[in-house]
Amino acid sequence: MRRRATTFVLALSLFGAAAVAGTLVTTPPPDPALAKQRAEAFWAAAGKGPRDQQAIELLRRGDFAALEKELEGFQRDYEAGKSNEYVLFQASHAFVHANLQPDIERWSATHPHAWQALAARGISRTASGYRVRGGKVISETLPAQLDAMEQQFDLAVPDLRAALAQRPRFLPAWARLIDIARMRGDDAGAEAALEAALRQDPNSFEVRDTYMDALEPRWGGSWEAMDAFAQQAQAHAAANPELVLLLGGSAADRAYDRVLAKDYRSAIELYTRSLQFGPRPGVLAARADAYAKLDQCREALADLDEALHYDPDVADWLVSHAWCFRQIGQQDAAMGDYARAIELAPDSSRIVLAYGRALYLGRRFPDAAVVYERFLATHPRDDQVLEQLGTLYYAPLRKLTQARDVLARAVVVAPGRASVWRTYGSVLRELADPQARPVFAHYLQLVDPKDPIESTLSGGIRQWLGPDAPPAAMPH
Repeated sequence: MRRRATTFVLALSLFGAAAVAGTLVTTPPPDPALAKQRAEAFWAAAGKGPRDQQAIELLRRGDFAALEKELEGFQRDYEAGKSNEYVLFQASHAFVHANLQPDIERWSATHPHAWQALAARGISRTASGYRVRGGKVISETLPAQLDAMEQQFDLAVPDLRAALAQRPRFLPAWARLIDIARMRGDDAGAEAALEAALRQDPNSFEVRDTYMDALEPRWGGSWEAMDAFAQQAQAHAAANPELVLLLGGSAADRAYDRVLAKDYRSAIELYTRSLQFGPRPGVLAARADAYAKLDQCREALADLDEALHYDPDVADWLVSHAWCFRQIGQQDAAMGDYARAIELAPDSSRIVLAYGRALYLGRRFPDAAVVYERFLATHPRDDQVLEQLGTLYYAPLRKLTQARDVLARAVVVAPGRASVWRTYGSVLRELADPQARPVFAHYLQLVDPKDPIESTLSGGIRQWLGPDAPPAAMPH
């Protein structure tokens, strides 16, 4: 995982010492009206492309032949110039979802030679590599996590290359090879994958945008390298005007650096500089988050409105939109955003919990219960949603029998969480169930003395147990 000192020599050498010294002459931002017009045209075309849910439904039904036919059609339309490359990336995005991995494995096992199944499994395994590694910096990442990541990548690369042997212009596979090389610190591998992809489509924006990630300082590159690479891409901007957006890439990454430092005002300035080269939904959403951190919710909503105008089916942006609406007192609008977000990401417990919490705060307790119940019908072992539903049944809904049954499941899937045992014991006590005493006794053994909430609540339970109360837990 060491990064070599020769990082990105190829990109920098194209612009000589001026780029290294940071004196690179940049292309002036385009006329805002023209940039807006270009974005409208691009996203209008992209909006006709596939959505995650189509692929998810076909995968879950096991209708692999229909899915292969659909993906083949997208690929042929792109190769014939009838659609842009973004459609291919949209079509393959569903394959990153962790819960779909078993379906993808079954697909590739039953159709082992289909390029679509090979590509899907390669993309799925690449995403799995990211997940097992975790999101912490390398110094905080365990060797076992890195080994697990490497194992997934070792499985992914042959699949991706096998798919490309059949369909060399399936650009998402090249992009994932670039990602794998970046994560491994393999600069030569990233450059080789980039060059191979650009031989297939010299005007590609998406592949270049993926490679720009590898040029970021956190991966051993520099903002000067990003600027140099973006400038190089402008030779193809007449054929693909989207490439102009790359010129804002280093400013957006600088902005992210300021976000990590909690300097949100500077981040907003840098995101604004990036957006001078054209409206980019992801950058708009990032600037909205910075505005929200400063409690400038109306400015955040304006950015999210524009981002969702271009790309309306991003669940995370809808959740942010909902949060901003709640902050300015527009509760009904917020609930509409949450409901739509769950439609788009039905497997996201994070979104379910946010929606349920918002309904709870709005005193719409039965509605919150329905949201949790529907999610648990397909995700019966989600410990956090089980706990929230059990707590909701206990108070304020006062459905004690249902609360008992849900919390009995919750303590099985989250046996070390003190709060679950406390609520479970409270329900059993109200039902006059003799199991309340051993449940509370077990709860007291789990309480961390450093936890101010549980330590306070445990005092009353210890008093109720009386002489049967176990000794106080030792500090962890």
